[in-house]
Formats: sequence, C-alpha cells, structure tokens
Amino acid sequence: MIDSCVNFIDWQQNVAYRQCYNYTESRMLSGEETSPFWSVGYQLCTKVKNFPHDRVLCTDSFFWWDDFVGKKFCDDMHLHIKGFDYKLSWTRNNINENENCVYLN
Repeated sequence: MIDSCVNFIDWQQNVAYRQCYNYTESRMLSGEETSPFWSVGYQLCTKVKNFPHDRVLCTDSFFWWDDFVGKKFCDDMHLHIKGFDYKLSWTRNNINENENCVYLN
C-alpha cells in the first residue's frame, strides 16, 4: 500500500502545508495540484507500508526560483527495489498550460 503527499514549502524552506492522498481512504490524486499563493516550492513524498516497518521516501525540494514561476510541471515518481530496500526516482518536466502530462510506463 502506498500513500503520497505533496509538501508545500514556505519562504523559510519548511514544509508548511501537506496535501496527502490515501488509497485506503479513497482520497486519490486528481492529477493536478495548485500550490498555495505563499508557497516557494514543493517536495513529493511517498509512504511504503511494509512489514516490519513503514518507510517514507521524499524527493529533493524544488523551489520556484529554480525555474519560472507559473509554469505547469509534470512529476513522475517510481519506486524501485534496490537490494532489500526501496529507492525513489523522480523526474520533472515543464509543459505549456494547454498541454497535458504524458507518462511512460
């Protein structure tokens, strides 16, 4: 079972708001998320529920000043098994406002 969160970061580079999606509670990501007006960036996290313990894996933080404000981003997260543990890989692409995200399997 995997739960995911978008963590919005404030000007002090702290997580100030978390929007989470949970499969068991039927709160699923609609495919788009709009950041709060005060946010300077975001981070994606996923929780892997696994015996004997749960793992939380997060991407690096992405700040709006690293790119243009107001762009539409497509984020793609994948979990891989590396040895006996999980590894999170992440890619981000910029697209035009009238385009949709396309993900490859």
